[in-house]
Amino acid sequence: MRLNGLTWIDPWGLSAYAPPHHLATNKHSYWFDLFKNLFKKNGLGKFKNGNWRKDVFNDPLNKIDVPGHKGLYPEEIHQEIYKRLKQASDKSPEAFK
Repeated sequence: MRLNGLTWIDPWGLSAYAPPHHLATNKHSYWFDLFKNLFKKNGLGKFKNGNWRKDVFNDPLNKIDVPGHKGLYPEEIHQEIYKRLKQASDKSPEAFK
C-alpha cells in the first residue's frame, strides 16, 4: 500500500503520483561526464548559499515527474536532452537554467 502525494491511500498503486526522475541521467557512464561538465559550466548543482552539491545531478532543476517511467531512458532520449542542454549552454548560463 502506498501513500500518494495527496496523502490518500492508494492500495493498488494506481494514483497519478509519479516519483521524480533525473532529466539528465546520473546512471550512464558515457553521458554522466558530459552532463556533469555542462552542469558545472552553467552553475547547476549549487545550493542557494553557493556551495556545490556532492551530486550535481540532484539539483531540483534536473528532476521531473514522469508518470509510469521505470528504468533507464533509451539512448535517443539522452541524445536529445544533451543536445538541448548544450544549445542552451552555448547561449548563456541563464538560458541553461
